[in-house]
Amino acid sequence: MVQTLNHPRRQPKDRASSRPSHTVCELVGPAGAGKSTLARSLCESTPVETTLGIEFSRAAALRGWAKTMLSLYSTQLRQCRGSRWLNRDEQRFIFLLGGWRQHLEDTRNSNEHSRLTIIDHGPVFRLTYLRIYGPRVTQTRRFQKWSESMLSAWSALLDTIIYLDAPDDVLAARVCRRTSDCKGLKSHSLSEARDCILRFRQGYAETLDALARHGGPRVVRLDSSRCSPESIAARVRTELEVAL
Repeated sequence: MVQTLNHPRRQPKDRASSRPSHTVCELVGPAGAGKSTLARSLCESTPVETTLGIEFSRAAALRGWAKTMLSLYSTQLRQCRGSRWLNRDEQRFIFLLGGWRQHLEDTRNSNEHSRLTIIDHGPVFRLTYLRIYGPRVTQTRRFQKWSESMLSAWSALLDTIIYLDAPDDVLAARVCRRTSDCKGLKSHSLSEARDCILRFRQGYAETLDALARHGGPRVVRLDSSRCSPESIAARVRTELEVAL
């Protein structure tokens, strides 16, 4: 099953323009949906220059990250004393979200030829993870203001979101065959896998709704239990030709 959602405020790229396009696509979905397999396939078979992930200057991003962290830590001391602080992974997520954003905003219009960037575990995943598992400080007004600024920026920077999903039993079985689950745990039961899947599915729905309120990118939904990885990759390449 394929469903494409187009948000009316997003304007299509001008194919008549002489400026080469840089299309940014994030692969989204619960653990076990097949995102990593699809990412590798797209990088190997898409006809335009394709990169997996975003490389950016860590030094350039450090100043903005430090400012954000100082602001949040001040809020932690005033409003969330006694509750846990952002862990190392969560701080890294905030760093990546700002660094990716700054890099794309600085370089997007400087392309010499058309290209495609595929992101697995990108901004939608990172924002959703913080929404689901973040500490108390992520519920404060200061953090929500930062989150809204990120949602607004990424609604413009992302061109397409490919949302892969499958029935819970299929996903849970796939996750349980892994050496780590969607939170990086080394062991997990079937019930833990299902809980993780449900939390992320609900969290993704909230994040995608928030992006839509900002005029966010189109969302293409695919059921990975009904199609082979090859047919999914072929369909996604067709969908991305619209953005390219």
